[in-house]
Parts: sequence; C-alpha cells; structure tokens
Amino acid sequence: MTSLLLLLSIASASEVHVVRPGDSVGSVAAWMGDPKLAKEIRQLNEISSGDKPVPGDVWVLPTLQGAYAKQAAYAVQVHGDAEITDPVKVPIARFDRAMPSNRLCTEDGAALTLRLAVGVGSPIHDDLDVYERTCLTIENLASRPLLRSSHLTLERGEVSVRSVKDKDGTVSIATPLGMVLGVQGGFRIQLGEELRVQAILGPVELIVDGVETHVDAGKGIAVTGEGIGEAVDLTPPPELTRPGVQEVLNRPNFAWTAVEGAEGYRVEIAAGPDFERLVKIIEVTETSWIPQEMTLPFRENTLWWRVTAHGADGHQGIPAEPRQLVLPGQLTEPEGPEPAE
Repeated sequence: MTSLLLLLSIASASEVHVVRPGDSVGSVAAWMGDPKLAKEIRQLNEISSGDKPVPGDVWVLPTLQGAYAKQAAYAVQVHGDAEITDPVKVPIARFDRAMPSNRLCTEDGAALTLRLAVGVGSPIHDDLDVYERTCLTIENLASRPLLRSSHLTLERGEVSVRSVKDKDGTVSIATPLGMVLGVQGGFRIQLGEELRVQAILGPVELIVDGVETHVDAGKGIAVTGEGIGEAVDLTPPPELTRPGVQEVLNRPNFAWTAVEGAEGYRVEIAAGPDFERLVKIIEVTETSWIPQEMTLPFRENTLWWRVTAHGADGHQGIPAEPRQLVLPGQLTEPEGPEPAE
C-alpha cells in the first residue's frame, strides 16, 4: 500500500514514473542511465525485493544531478471564475503559477489553459485545457533533455491535453477510476460517476486495476465501477454552415450540419485558431445557436468558432475545423489554423 509519505514526496520529486506493463526496478534504473539507481528507487518507493511492480503505480525517481529542470505550471488564459489553493483558496488569474501540490478548481461557465512541462532548451511544451466545474491537483512537472513529464490528479470534471509535435512529453492523469497517459497529447478526459477517455488526435493508454488498455486515435472508452467498456468510434465533426467563410457576422447566427447519433453540440468561440483563449462555451441540443446578445472581448481583433457533437454514449466527439469570424468592418482574408499534429 502506498504510504502518505510517498504520496507527499511525489510533489517534491525531481521526476516521477508511471509503471507500465513489463517495467521493473532494474529496467527503470537502466532507462535512467545507471543500473545502480535501482537501490535508491526501491528505498524511495518502499519497494521490497519480492514486490512485483503494478502497472499504474507512480514511482518517485532519484535526482540526477544537473539533469532536471523542475517546473511549475502557469495559467496561459483564464475565462470566468477559477481558484487555486496555495494553501488557502484565492482566485487564479492569467500568468499565475501553480506549484506541485496546488489544487485548482473552475466554476460554472469557466475555463482555463495551463502550461505544463516545457522542454529543456526547447520551445515545445505540454498544455492542458480545463473546463467548467473541474478540480485537479498539479502533482509533478519536470523536464530534462529530450524528456518532459507532467503528472496530475483529476478529482472531477473535464480536461483536454493539447496535441504536440514531438514524442518527448508524457502527460499522465490519475483519477479514482484509472490512470490515463499519452505521449503526443490530443486526448480528452471526462470524470463524473464514470471515467470517459477520448483519444481525439493521438492514442492514449488507460491503466485500470493493473491492466493497460491501448486506445487508438478516433476512439473513446468508458470506465465504471464494474470495469472497462469496449472502445467506440467518436462522433465525427459537423460541418460549419453559418456564418459562411468571409460572411460578416452582423448579428449572431450560427448553424452547422447534423451529426448522426448526436444528442447535443458544444459551441466554442476563442480569440485564436488554437482555442487557447476561450471567450464563450455553450451546450445546445439543436444544430443552430442564435443568441439574443453576445458580448465579445473588445481587445481581440480576431475570433474563431467551432462545434463538437456528443453522442448517446456520453463521449464528446471530434471538433469541427475552426472557422474565423469576420466582424463588421473587418473583411480580410481569413487566417488558416495550424494543421493538427
């Protein structure tokens, strides 16, 4: 059984490792570059010589002198009300830091983007979108050459790990129903009474009760107290129809094609094609949205929108390709979103 001391040490560790099938203390020590580290790994994690590694467990790793850049997360963007506990609850604002062991929660209608581990000598980083009514804890962020590691615990709600270009970063998210980890991002997690994992742009691994399940891109899978369900195809993206390309948004009037099997749709508006700076999120059941009024941020020159369908199985589907909104007096050639990796 994992001790309280070990749980507390995860936040202060230089790096942690999620145990995978086939791992051993010796193999992890060799992966770190020094087989002699096996003894220290055992000591740090209270592993006896006869203990068998359990996939999904989190091991604290020894510090390699000068090799690590221990990091804090920070809020790239905050929309609505969110708070951080450090050690008391305070509102979190853009560019605020979140240290290991800090707990973050979003309120109704809120969302934020967290910058997680950043590469050593590299601009590449891992980002996490946190949606409304979500609580999570930053457990450990670390980087060393050609490796980034971000480990979090999700208590409830919905998060999405952004897609990245390389394979050097691992984001692992522990939940009461299982461990989820991915190497190139592009996946979403929803946690309520059930755990739902959607591999949108990249594959993920799901570890439940010591058993690892591979989830291919374009698939979703659910976990209940009774076990893991079968992987299903995610709902395909709708086609955005109104406003059209280069059509001026004189009044808010949005429409898209119906998706077979969809029970509802999520409409998102953001101040960029990467949807890092969210402005509006709304859930609707029809294939159109005509708000009576829509307040937009006056400092933003360009806005983008997209729609995601969700099916009867509870999974959010694959988002539509973002489209730029043309505001009155702003008729220009639309920018193209960066291609998904």
